[in-house]
Amino acid sequence: MKKDKILILLCSFFVLILGALIFILPQKDFSESENRYLTRLEAPSVQSLFSGEYTKKLSAFYSDQFPLRSCATTLYSMSEKALGKREINGVIQYQNHLVARSKEIKAPNAPIKSFWIDSKYSLFKENPDTLSLYYRTDHHRTAQGAYNIYVEICESLKITPYSEEYFSKQKICSDFYGTAFQRSCLPKCAVTPDTIELWRYSGDSEVKITVHDTNKSFEGFYRLEKLETVDKYAVLLGGNYAHASVYSSAEKPSLLIIKDSFANAVIPFLSLHFNIDLIDPRYATPSQMKKIFNEKNYSEKIIIACAESFKTQYNS
Repeated sequence: MKKDKILILLCSFFVLILGALIFILPQKDFSESENRYLTRLEAPSVQSLFSGEYTKKLSAFYSDQFPLRSCATTLYSMSEKALGKREINGVIQYQNHLVARSKEIKAPNAPIKSFWIDSKYSLFKENPDTLSLYYRTDHHRTAQGAYNIYVEICESLKITPYSEEYFSKQKICSDFYGTAFQRSCLPKCAVTPDTIELWRYSGDSEVKITVHDTNKSFEGFYRLEKLETVDKYAVLLGGNYAHASVYSSAEKPSLLIIKDSFANAVIPFLSLHFNIDLIDPRYATPSQMKKIFNEKNYSEKIIIACAESFKTQYNS
């Protein structure tokens, strides 16, 4: 009986300490391991209290700011793996691949040429053996997968693609852990990392990239400093922008690409043929998109994206 009381007191003390630490410890703004912003505690408004919105945010706050949260989620994932489960936190383990579940969204009928990219999950459901086009731990395509998209686009636009032999293949990173890995909460020792390979060509470091969001420019497609961050895929163009331009020669025709992050790996290939304007509707406003879409007489206009990235624009 005495032992039971001691156990109850210890558990109660432990819960109280954890509850107090949530408010004592500094709140974190961003989780690098999950690559997302965390919920912070804010003062409630009368409207949020009556609507129930504040209660939801409070629950998210406790979940996001819980002390030793990363250790707890890793322990949970490892215990699930030890039990022989193939799916952990919505991520399916298949051979050497991590495949995050995604919503099944039908590609919309767009008014311009569209190259919709299958999600890794939908591809896995149809034929698990075709996953070689994607990174093992991430939802994006590899350089080989991006090249295949480039060839498909060239065939559609009736231009001749450059052969694989034209490019110099350069491995720049062998410890890439992508979004599916972050979502799984598994430790790095339990997962084989990916290698990031760039397909380089003469002059690709001199192409001018202008980010109109910030009115800043840089040369070359690859921001190698991003390899020092969690989001190593951002080595391609430095990340995503509402509106950016890729300029290499006054003699090239113009191309407008409406895109998401899948297109970032394809753009260096297409720059061999075009000067390019990029719009990402996840960040650009509808009015901004309309203005860019109509302000130039583009030689070609295409979409390169996973359909899910465009559900708001085409389903609203």
